[in-house]
Amino acid sequence: MIQLLTYAGLYGERVGDLPARCVLFFVNEPKREAQLVAIEIDPDIVQLAEAWTIAEAKRIRQTMLRFEQDPCLMEGGDLDAASQPVGTRVDAELKK
Repeated sequence: MIQLLTYAGLYGERVGDLPARCVLFFVNEPKREAQLVAIEIDPDIVQLAEAWTIAEAKRIRQTMLRFEQDPCLMEGGDLDAASQPVGTRVDAELKK
């Protein structure tokens, strides 16, 4: 949803006005009533989504720069769990 709200903000910058809502259409969803998801747009929420997206892009960029300097110095695991001991940083997604 944050990605969709960020797109709404980018659209707003381009045309000068935010859309009223964003709509996702799931093409592989067999249930017709579940194919469309509409998200109402609120300027304050869009602003928060844009700030989160920018912060995440900066965090990813810093990780890339550290990796380029010396890949062997990279610590494993979820970035959000970096303050935890090394053995506990692997979340369910990374375990897959």
